[in-house]
Amino acid sequence: MTETDRQAPHTIPPHRKMAADITRRDELLDKATRYVCRMGVLDLTLRPLAKDLGISPRTLLYYFGSREFLLSAIIARFRSQQFENLTKQCESTSAAEFIRQSWYKLWQNPHQECRIDLLFQVWALALKQPAEHQDFLDHVISDWLVRIQALLEREGVPPVAAREKSTLVVAAMRGLLLDRLTSRDQVEKRTDAAVEMLAQWLLS
Repeated sequence: MTETDRQAPHTIPPHRKMAADITRRDELLDKATRYVCRMGVLDLTLRPLAKDLGISPRTLLYYFGSREFLLSAIIARFRSQQFENLTKQCESTSAAEFIRQSWYKLWQNPHQECRIDLLFQVWALALKQPAEHQDFLDHVISDWLVRIQALLEREGVPPVAAREKSTLVVAAMRGLLLDRLTSRDQVEKRTDAAVEMLAQWLLS
């Protein structure tokens, strides 16, 4: 048996190490995203995050390179999760029902409130640092806009009118989300009623 043969069982092939690194990075990214949902994004630093994840700051740097790259990865993961939810809801529904489902799904889980809060934190950060977070800015409105427009066009609304209507709907929904977060509209349900009115308007 050669020296190489004796070492082989202890040597990890490069492609397997790469796959293991990718898997580990994804695991850490999921945990980091949940951490940011709890703690916020504006004051994110590596040391408290690493302590919460049970690893060292050096490990975070190994997988993500820097705080800025980690933050970009968290924002991208957060956006991809939102994107998947939107895509599933658009498969077989009307524009009005899509608005209703989106709204009530956002609030049916108490943990969702922190994700909505995170959305606005990330938005503020992206506006302050557009060069670092241009991808978020490019999609935070268009992800909703193109889907609502497509649903309206599927219902026979002309493209220009569908674009205008979807623009108004997205703006209204963002405002209602911010209203709900700010006022904690739990009893009066003004925001729920406003969403119903918005959905009815789409049907008219």
